[in-house]
Amino acid sequence: MRSAGTWGCGLSYRDVGELMAERGVTVDHVTIYRWVQRFTPEFIEAARPCRHAPGDRWYVDETCLKVSGKWTYSLPGGRPA
Repeated sequence: MRSAGTWGCGLSYRDVGELMAERGVTVDHVTIYRWVQRFTPEFIEAARPCRHAPGDRWYVDETCLKVSGKWTYSLPGGRPA
């Protein structure tokens, strides 16, 4: 299916069916249309960069560290407060 989808740019479903038949895969153009309808959203989602749900990331703005037995603040980049 994935290779059939790459042929689909500018080709009709019948053309894609003929290309697949040349490679030994007999498939009807309606089946290819159904594959496109079924799998296009999955390919789009897989091609997207990893997206996170709201609230699943956190950032450290300041951190309390114990240095030489004394508590100190450290800001991002290792800068002292």
